[in-house]
Amino acid sequence: MCPVKRELPDCSLLQTPNPHRPTQSTCKKRNPSLLSNLTLTSILSIPMLTTSSRLRHYLWRRKILIETTFAINALEPWEKMIFFSVLSLLLFLLFRGICRIFPSQLVVVQQRAAYYLWGTTPRTGH
Repeated sequence: MCPVKRELPDCSLLQTPNPHRPTQSTCKKRNPSLLSNLTLTSILSIPMLTTSSRLRHYLWRRKILIETTFAINALEPWEKMIFFSVLSLLLFLLFRGICRIFPSQLVVVQQRAAYYLWGTTPRTGH
């Protein structure tokens, strides 16, 4: 593998070269014409992919995106299990609250909104 080209500061000229590290002249140069025709759009538009494999590929990409965004991929398997267990519990409680408690609170929110907007409370069936 060719070493990475880096710009060295002026003081690096005084250092002796490493005999174990290959120099730029000993590296084989890559042929850029082989990779020039290969783009991301050409890879994704391959007709050989079936619908299920495209869906699987899409879901895999979303999984990788989420894992790398929140650094979940740096966790060990047992830590991932704890993380996703806690996340699942919190999401369950959130959806339970939305489905069971929120509808009953809509009446209270409506009464408060009417009071703040018009200064009166809505009449009940008297």
